[in-house]
Amino acid sequence: MFEFADDTDYKELGISKVQLKRILGGKKARPKILIKNISDEVFKVGIVADTHFCSVHEKINELHTFYEIMRKEEIGTVVNAGDLVAGWGIYRGQENEVHTFGAKNQAQYVVDNYPKVKGVETFFITGNHDLSWWNKSGVDVGDLISEQREDMKYLGQYQGDLIMDGVKIRMIHADGGGA
Repeated sequence: MFEFADDTDYKELGISKVQLKRILGGKKARPKILIKNISDEVFKVGIVADTHFCSVHEKINELHTFYEIMRKEEIGTVVNAGDLVAGWGIYRGQENEVHTFGAKNQAQYVVDNYPKVKGVETFFITGNHDLSWWNKSGVDVGDLISEQREDMKYLGQYQGDLIMDGVKIRMIHADGGGA
């Protein structure tokens, strides 16, 4: 388990304690790294979800910082558990919080702006925001993204499995309005 030491800079990551807290969950977060050996094999994987690209609330800089940490830590696999894009018509007033409109435009925005780091692959699923385009027009933004980004592997809608060193990682995108 990882706890913050007072007045510690994370120079090996090139960021401060405050920046690390923001990336890992906000001002009140107590980030933890849990290590549980389930076999003789040890592997590292990065996990992210709900990036909501094309929303005025997106945090692209923080995501790029996260991927830079993955590179520095030599972590070559990141899983994204869905909602890569903001989508459309998810909740009342959302139209006031979206800066890029249309399924193809939102997918292209991800293609152009999602971190692309040499040696790091992203395996992702789509969630309810992504699938708003599927429901409205039959367009799967996951397909559009993976067709243009060799480093981004699409595993399916709402759920997908990745097997690493014989260990299955199942991603499921929760739906229901809670953060």
